[in-house]
Amino acid sequence: MKSQLNAADRCRLGAMPTLRGHARRSTACPRSVGMAPGWWLSCVVVGAWACCGLPAVAAAPVDFAHDVAPIFAAHCMACHGGEKQESGLRLDHRAAAMQGGDSGPAIVAGASSKSELWHRIASNDADEQMPPSDGGKALSAEQISLLKTWIDQGAVWPESADTSSPSKSSHWAYQPVSRPAVPKVKNTAWTRSPIDAFIAGRLERENIAPSPDAPREVLLRRVFLDLVGLLPTADERTAFLADTRPDAYERLVDRLLASPHFGERWGRHWLDLARYGDSNGYELDIVRPNAWRYRDWVVDAFNRDLPYDRFITEQIAGDLLPGAGLRELAATGFHRMTIKNTESGINDEDYRNREMIDRVNTTSAAVLGLTMGCAQCHSHKYDPISQQEYYHFYAFFNNVEEVEIDLPGTPAERAAFRAGLTAHIDLRYTVQGHLRLVEELLKQGPAKSRAALEATYEAARLQLESQRKLQELGLERWYKEVSPKLRNALRAPAWVTSSLKPGAKPKSYTKRSVELYFNTLDLHNERLAGRLDSLEAFAHRLDEPAELIDALLVEPADRKAAQRQLIEDYCEGLPARKDELTQRLRMLAVEERYLPSPHLLALKESTAGRRTTHVLLRGDFKQLGPTVEPATPAVLPPLATRGKQPDRLDLARWLTDEKNPLTARVAVNHLWTHLFGRGIVSTVDNFGVQGERPSHPELLDWLADELMRGGWSRKALVRQIVLSSAYRQASRFRGELEARDPLNTLVARQGRFRVEAEIARDVFLSASGLLDRTVGGPTIYPAISDAVRDIAYKFQLVWPTSPAPVCYRRGLYIHFRRSNPYPSLMMFDAPEGTVCTAQRNRSNTPLQALATLNDPVFVENAQALGRRVLAEASADPQQRVRMLFVDCLGREPSHAEASVLADLAAAELKAYLAEPRQAVQLAGAHAGNQAQAAEQAAWIAVARAVMNLDEFLTRE
Repeated sequence: MKSQLNAADRCRLGAMPTLRGHARRSTACPRSVGMAPGWWLSCVVVGAWACCGLPAVAAAPVDFAHDVAPIFAAHCMACHGGEKQESGLRLDHRAAAMQGGDSGPAIVAGASSKSELWHRIASNDADEQMPPSDGGKALSAEQISLLKTWIDQGAVWPESADTSSPSKSSHWAYQPVSRPAVPKVKNTAWTRSPIDAFIAGRLERENIAPSPDAPREVLLRRVFLDLVGLLPTADERTAFLADTRPDAYERLVDRLLASPHFGERWGRHWLDLARYGDSNGYELDIVRPNAWRYRDWVVDAFNRDLPYDRFITEQIAGDLLPGAGLRELAATGFHRMTIKNTESGINDEDYRNREMIDRVNTTSAAVLGLTMGCAQCHSHKYDPISQQEYYHFYAFFNNVEEVEIDLPGTPAERAAFRAGLTAHIDLRYTVQGHLRLVEELLKQGPAKSRAALEATYEAARLQLESQRKLQELGLERWYKEVSPKLRNALRAPAWVTSSLKPGAKPKSYTKRSVELYFNTLDLHNERLAGRLDSLEAFAHRLDEPAELIDALLVEPADRKAAQRQLIEDYCEGLPARKDELTQRLRMLAVEERYLPSPHLLALKESTAGRRTTHVLLRGDFKQLGPTVEPATPAVLPPLATRGKQPDRLDLARWLTDEKNPLTARVAVNHLWTHLFGRGIVSTVDNFGVQGERPSHPELLDWLADELMRGGWSRKALVRQIVLSSAYRQASRFRGELEARDPLNTLVARQGRFRVEAEIARDVFLSASGLLDRTVGGPTIYPAISDAVRDIAYKFQLVWPTSPAPVCYRRGLYIHFRRSNPYPSLMMFDAPEGTVCTAQRNRSNTPLQALATLNDPVFVENAQALGRRVLAEASADPQQRVRMLFVDCLGREPSHAEASVLADLAAAELKAYLAEPRQAVQLAGAHAGNQAQAAEQAAWIAVARAVMNLDEFLTRE
C-alpha cells in the first residue's frame, strides 16, 4: 500500500517527449473530470468490502504518524483541530478523538463498523459525508482504505505522536542514527560496496534486477558533469577509453575530486540553500558588490574538503570561534544573504524581524531539513515544534549585528574601485549641473534664462575652487578654514562630507572609501576645469539638447521667435524634469555607497544594547508575548552550553553533534539527490511528519554514520557513492518497471535529467572552446539585450558588460540581480535567491529551446564551435561530424547520424552561397570572403543542431 503512488504523483506523471523544448504533457487528475468529490471513491471502497463478500487481504501495519496524522491534518483539522471543534469533535489529541463529539465515539479501536469517523467518511449522504462536499477536500480511495485499516488494526495512536507530548516523537527522523548491518545479498558479483548491498537487498525483495553498468563513454560524461559540471575534452575521453587498468575509473574520480572545478560545481548546490544573490532584493535591489567573497569561501571550502561539521559551524558562528580570522568571518556571510529592504519609509523593526525569521528558517531547512518556519505564527501543525520553541531558536540570532570589514584588497581590486568611483563622480557632476540649471530656470523663469545658465556656471566654478582648496590644505584645514559657502560648493555625497566633520567616527570601510574618493579629484579637477573654459563649453556639457543650449546662450533681446518658443516649451516641463533628476541623483548616491570597495560582509554578536527576545503573537512583531532565552526544540537532543547563556557557537556545535539525528541524514540526502536526481528522502527539505519516508532507511543511516565516522568528509562520501555499482548503472528506461517503480525509487537504474541552469551555459562554453576556467573572483556581466534593461523596475538596470575572456567564465560567476536576474538562468529554473532552495524545479518548455537557439550568448558559442571544427578537423564532412559528437555528446556518431548531418552541412553551404548576406551575418566578425563565410555559416548551423539536441543538455 505504501509503495503505491499518491494522487499528486499520479497527476504529475505524463508522457516525456524526447525533443527538448516541447512542454511535458500531464495526465488528468481523477478529480478533474467533473465527478462529485468523494462519492465514487466511497462506493468503490464500500462495495469492495461490504458487497462483494471477498475475503479481506491482510494489510501491512498502518503507521499513525506517517499515514494517518497527515490525512487528519490536511482534511480534518480546519474544523476539528485545536482552534475549532465542529460538533464537539477534536482530532489533534488522542483522548479527545477517542471520546468523540456530539454524535458519540468517533473511533472505536478494532471496529471500524462501530466508529462514527468511518461511517462519515464512507457515507454517500451529502448531509453526513466528511469532509463535506461543499468546499471540503475529498479523501481518495487510498486514504479511506488507510483509515479503515488503521481503525481495524486497533487505532494505534502512540502517545509520542500526540501533539500534547511535543518532547517525544516516534517519527523516524527524530530517532538517533544507528549504523545498520550491511545486508547479505545473492547478487554479490554486482555489489562493489556496502552501498550496493543496501540497494540490491531492496531490489531482491522486489524481485527486480539492477541495470548493467553504463558504457564507459557515458559514465565518463556523467561523472564529469556530476563532479565538476564540465564536459570531458576529446583528449580526456581518448585517454580514459584507452586506459585498461582495473582502477582506471577510480583514478579518474580522484582527479576530478582534486580539481578546483569540484568546488565550483558543489559550491553552487550549497549556494542554493544559502539563498545567494548579488543584490539586496525588494524594490531598490541595491547591488552587493562584495557578496562574491562569501561565494568564494564556499567554493574554497568544498575544494579543501572542509569537514561538514566545521563547514556548518563557521557559517553559523565563525565570528565566535577562538582566533577567528578573515576566513571564518567570511563564512558568516551565509546569514548576510538575507534579502534587505533599504527603502525610505519602511518600519526598520519590521524588516529586521523578517531577516531574523529568514535566518531561523534557512538554518532549519538547510541543516536540519525541517519546516520550522511553520511555527512562526502558531505551533507546528504536524511536527512537535511549538511556537515558543520557534522563538527560543530565534533568540540565537536576535543579537547579531551586520558588519562590513575593510580589506586591503589586491592592486586589481583597488584599481577597479578607483575606476568605478571615477565614473560615478563624473556622472554625478553631469546630473548635478543639469539639476542646477533646472532649479535656476524654475527660480528665474524663461525671461532670465541666460542669467540662470550663468548662475549654474558660477556654482560649477565654486565647486572647482573648493576642490582645489581641499587638495591644497588637506582635509582638516580645509574643513576649518574655508568659508561655509565654499565648503558647501564641494557638492560631495553626504557620506563623504559627514565623515569630514570634527569628531566623526565613520566605519573603517567608509574611511577608506572617502580617502579613495579624494584621491580621484585630481582627474576631476582637470575635467571640470576643461568644462569651465567658457560658458559655452560648459553649457554644452549639461546633457540638454544642443538647440536649447544655443538658445539659452543668446542674449534674451537677440533671440528669434523660435528660440523663445523653444525655451518656453522647455520651461513648462521643468517640475517633472526636476523630480526626475532629483531621483537620479538620489539613486546615484545610493549606488555610490556600494561601489566595489574591498570589504567583507559578515556577522558578529552585539555586545551593547542587547535585545530581549519575545514570542511574537501570531508572528506579529508588534505583539510581544512571553520572553524566551536561546534554546533548541525538545524533540531533539539537549543543547550543551559553554557558559551561562547559550550562543550561536553552542547552537552550531549542537547542530553538528553526532547525537543530533538530522544533520548528517540531511547532508547525505543532499549528496545522494545531486548524484541520482532523487533523494533517498524525496522531500529533500522536509524530514518531518509531512515529508516522505526514506526509500532505503538503512542505507540513509549507514551513509549518515559513514559521514560522521569519516571525519565529516563530503569528498570521501561522494567518492564512495560514485564508485558504487548503483551509481554506475545505465540510465536507460525499463518498460517492465513503468507501473511498479515509475519514479525509480528503488534505484534499479541511474537517473537521466537535464543539467542545471549554470551548467547548461557551462557545457556550451566547454564544447565551444571559449570557456575561461579562472576560479573565483568578482561577478561577471555577460551580454544581455536592451529589452532586459527596460523591464528593470523603477531604476534602469546597471549592467556593465564584461569584456572577453572574462565574459566566458562559468555560470556560477554571473551577477545575480534578484529583481532582474540573468534571463537564461531563470529560463532553466535557477532559484530566485530569496529563500533557501533545497531542490530546484526542472521544467521542460519551448522557451528553453528558443533560448539555446537564439540567445546571442548561445549563438556565439555555436559560432566558435563551428569555426573550431573547420580549423581542427579534416575537410571530410564525416570527420567534422565525428568531432562535433565527441566534443558535445562524448560519443561516436552512428552511420545514420553522420550521414544526416553531413547532408545538412552540404544543404546549408548551398543555401548560404546563394545568400551571402545571411552567411556573413551568421559567421560574424570572422566571416572572411564570401566562400569562407558560407562554409563557416554552414558548419555553425550544424554545430547549432548538435548543441540543441536533448542529449547535449542531458546528464545520463
